Amino acid sequence: MATLPAKALLGLPVETQSGTRLGIIKNFDIDVALCTVVRFYVAPRLPKPFQNERFIITPAQVVAIERQRMVVFDAVSREGLPASATGISAPAVGA
Repeated sequence: MATLPAKALLGLPVETQSGTRLGIIKNFDIDVALCTVVRFYVAPRLPKPFQNERFIITPAQVVAIERQRMVVFDAVSREGLPASATGISAPAVGA
């Protein structure tokens, strides 16, 4: 089992399978009863006045977590479904 410390997750770049950069992991929530991550909060790399928008990504949306990045499914599927169909919550303000 591969593991990463929390310190390595915070600030980790997040991109979609097609290479679209979503931002970096700013925070995450853990279900203490199950000892698992339940959501990642991703903020775009923007100057502070523009950092109000964040994405909420669940583990089911994660393709891979590597030391250099986290890869998530594309926001629009090949069948043309809207982003809401993929489960990526976007954007959440002040999360």
